[in-house]
Amino acid sequence: MTTPLSRGRGVRVTAPPAPARGRRPGRPRDERADRAIVSATLELLADSGYHALSVESVAARAGVGKATIYRRWAGKKELVAEALASLNADLPPPPVDGTIRERLLVLMVHVCDAEPFSMQGRIMHRMFAYQSSHPELFTEFLRRVLVPRRERLHRVLRDGMASGELRPGLDVELVGLALTSPLLMMQKTHPDRDPVPADAQTLLDLLWPGIATRPAPPQPRR
Repeated sequence: MTTPLSRGRGVRVTAPPAPARGRRPGRPRDERADRAIVSATLELLADSGYHALSVESVAARAGVGKATIYRRWAGKKELVAEALASLNADLPPPPVDGTIRERLLVLMVHVCDAEPFSMQGRIMHRMFAYQSSHPELFTEFLRRVLVPRRERLHRVLRDGMASGELRPGLDVELVGLALTSPLLMMQKTHPDRDPVPADAQTLLDLLWPGIATRPAPPQPRR
């Protein structure tokens, strides 16, 4: 991109390309170092929380120098934001086979399979606690982790309305919360009883009559 220095003089200079957002320009990336840094960031975030995490502690855990991190990320905030996004790296796409009811059940069972005491579960617990104390960090978590997960469920709900299996005009945000929030709440309030696939099936059975297309009433015989 060229930028005129002054109008009427015809003098132009070439602007340098902008570096990737949140990262500093530098030598070519080492993917192994990237993975080690992101993994160390997630581990420290789960173990100690955002307050105790520092670029120095991440560098020590990952076995790299601080300069290696600063060549990739502008600072702690940018590093944590990208590490959070990696939580969805292995998230499978929404199911496309079967009826809408079967596809919804697959996603609900996936919620049951989440381990609340796993690294990912502990990070999510911390992020919700930071909703008030670190609203910017929570916003990043919402945008990078939760919204993509919600969209998987919303996509199936929209497919159901398009196919006629679900009632038209459903509020996909509200229905999505109704299908998953009780299972997540069970994990938080009943530590002695994690939700299982049978709970997902029971919940879907309860909610299905309210979201499915109602069959047409039988026509009177003539």
